[in-house]
Amino acid sequence: MTVAASAGALLGFTTITVKTRSSSCGKGCTAINNGHSSSQSGSSVSPSSLTMKDGNSYTINSIECTNLNTIFSVYFNDLPDTATTDNAFKTVVLGNAKVVLPDGGAAFNDNYNYMLIGGQGDMYTAMAGAVNSTIICQFRADI
Repeated sequence: MTVAASAGALLGFTTITVKTRSSSCGKGCTAINNGHSSSQSGSSVSPSSLTMKDGNSYTINSIECTNLNTIFSVYFNDLPDTATTDNAFKTVVLGNAKVVLPDGGAAFNDNYNYMLIGGQGDMYTAMAGAVNSTIICQFRADI
């Protein structure tokens, strides 16, 4: 769901049913991902698409936090090549944790359709604390 708030702020809300999946990332290394992935049984995100500041709607394939560098990522099926904080979103709030993306397109990788930012321990803690339950994720275009 996306709503226009006071002063023209654009807010997108998703509810995530959080599950954990792990995968090997080399000898003695295990990546633990908490959140929703289209390949993870029992996880979900609703609604499954997000309307961004550019007015277009994009399908969320996964929204996860990993223990490796405490990376928070959102993968879209169809992110535009021009995604930046100016036309997509600037801030993500997950529970009581908030991350403000660097200005411009540094957090967006349009070739691989994702938004990714490392060093987000609070986001990882919030997602890990919601495993086997739901958490609300808010995407803000105004901050």
